[in-house]
Amino acid sequence: MNGKWLEVYESLGSTNDRAMEAARLSELGHGAAVLSRVPTAGKGERGNAWESGANEGLFVSWIWELLPHSTDLY
Repeated sequence: MNGKWLEVYESLGSTNDRAMEAARLSELGHGAAVLSRVPTAGKGERGNAWESGANEGLFVSWIWELLPHSTDLY
């Protein structure tokens, strides 16, 4: 990670899309978060969307890297 661990937006399409892009481009890494007060294209489960007006919520996507499999864990 480049030392940056948080991005905050007043309005953003999808925190999940931005977090995935930032991780792919190594702009953010393990433990970092992307926050937005107003999602304009938020993703929910099973095709549902997240919607919120100003000052009605805080939307966050975290970046977690999976640990490689290790026999030392068993």
